[in-house]
Amino acid sequence: MAVRLSHPYISDTLQTIRGCRFHAAVDLWKWNGQNKITSWSVNSIRARLEHVSAWLELQSPDVLLLQELKGAEFSSLHFKELAYESVAVTQKAYNGVAILSTLPILTVSTTLPGDDADSHTRYLEVVIGDLKIVNIYLPNGNPPGSDNFAYKLAWMDRLQRHLQKLSAERMPVVVGGDFNVIPEDIDCHKPSSWLHNALFQPESRDRYRALLKLGYTNAFRSLHPGEGGHFTFWDYFRRAFKHNRGNRIDNFQLSAASGRLKSCEIDLASRSKQKPLKQAGAKVHYIEYPGIRHDSWDKAVDEPKLFPWLFSKTPAPQAR
Repeated sequence: MAVRLSHPYISDTLQTIRGCRFHAAVDLWKWNGQNKITSWSVNSIRARLEHVSAWLELQSPDVLLLQELKGAEFSSLHFKELAYESVAVTQKAYNGVAILSTLPILTVSTTLPGDDADSHTRYLEVVIGDLKIVNIYLPNGNPPGSDNFAYKLAWMDRLQRHLQKLSAERMPVVVGGDFNVIPEDIDCHKPSSWLHNALFQPESRDRYRALLKLGYTNAFRSLHPGEGGHFTFWDYFRRAFKHNRGNRIDNFQLSAASGRLKSCEIDLASRSKQKPLKQAGAKVHYIEYPGIRHDSWDKAVDEPKLFPWLFSKTPAPQAR
């Protein structure tokens, strides 16, 4: 496993969230109006570097989460030239996750707690500005009943325990990435085709729903309740993309900050390119966070209640 930190701003001296916030405060004020947080499972960053670079220049997201890097090397210098700082956790030929940001990144964890023997690079947790961001590439788990499936379920159990701890913190949390779970029947073109797939098994779906019971909100479903036909994954064969025969396995889960969600979109254009990715870019637009007052928030937010250490002498929680 390799961990690459491309920005000298990252420092072990940032021991508290209060310290992290004000260490990055100068650049934080650039986050005004709508802040775009995006996610993309790229199926080899080496093969799709041109696609991702062009998409960054076109869309100009504030944050991009990447999954399925599939390589030990990551082009941090290349993205630096595009004005993005980056952190990547990689391994040879498989897995790998990265986070790109226009703001400095404080890395909190490069592994999902709970299994010291797990060498898969599937988890990255950072702090950017006033926001904790978790990037995951959840195991596929196929076929059901196999060791792969048992690993998937155990990984989801570990994720649930850790997200429960994060939800108890006062800092808002966004969990994004490739969840490799089809949450509901409307999240795939033909449910009967997935009955024997690990992404559709009751055990996987129950664990996905357990995350929502912790208080997290699915960004897309909160704005598009009951709507079918919205997918983020299509196979390459049988013209699946042309006929919209896909599923929705890429998601953003939001903690108490969900009240500031402005919109959530799926970028279909990213899937229609030559040498396309199986997955489209899932885009989330965010409103400012406490410390930046803005009268056009969609919902009223009690900042002192959510972030008392910003408004009083209450000690800030420790970054972990």
